[in-house]
Amino acid sequence: MNRIYQNKIFLVIPEVKLTDGKCIFRIKGEQGTEEFYKKLAGNPIELCCMLRRENARTILLSIIDDNLNEAYLQLIVKISNAVDIPIQVSANFSDYEQCKYLLDNDILRIHINPLASFSFNSIEELIKKYKSTRINASVVTENYRLNNEKYFGVALEDYYFQLRELGFKRIVFNDIDTVKNQKEYDLDLLKDLSFKSGMDVTIYHGVTTPQDLWRVNEYLYSGIDSVILSEELYHNNFPCQKIWRIAESELER
Repeated sequence: MNRIYQNKIFLVIPEVKLTDGKCIFRIKGEQGTEEFYKKLAGNPIELCCMLRRENARTILLSIIDDNLNEAYLQLIVKISNAVDIPIQVSANFSDYEQCKYLLDNDILRIHINPLASFSFNSIEELIKKYKSTRINASVVTENYRLNNEKYFGVALEDYYFQLRELGFKRIVFNDIDTVKNQKEYDLDLLKDLSFKSGMDVTIYHGVTTPQDLWRVNEYLYSGIDSVILSEELYHNNFPCQKIWRIAESELER
């Protein structure tokens, strides 16, 4: 499927993964700043503000609790109001109304796993109402096979076309085996799936070093245009982060 790319920029998306309203990861800072980063992990609003100061262009809030309750919905909106960049949300959405609430309150995008969420019909309604640019499909595989009993044996390519029929135009791809065993993503496979389906790809995790990032960036014009960084971001695996940690340690003195 033909797509035209003009002036594309590879996007690195920091993830703030929350449970009980707190970030599960703590930034590894300079010696003597441990307490500062401990407090920051407990205050996701301040953490997101700091990520913004570190030049994040968008932030993904991932809620890993089973229940996306009212308190979380309010917290997400507060974070969105506190930063001047778009916020994305990944969660175990229980119904259409939760998605509608966030999208109506200026959340840029939500990430939905169609195999773990509410009905396909409701997802299709969401896409029609809010457009495909605001609804991403989370695809979770294990060794590039769908990690779902109902879809066991269904070819990944066929599933991509089902998602395309629903109206999705972007996949957030997470291969459990690749991430768990710290392997490199099969970017040629993802490129091929992107080309055949006409859907762009965001890679979830699996990029842990600058070299990984450069490798993925080479596929920018092949449909793979962004990556979500999670725990590796908090371990300061990327050179520019050392400068930020030193600057933050100076402010804490």
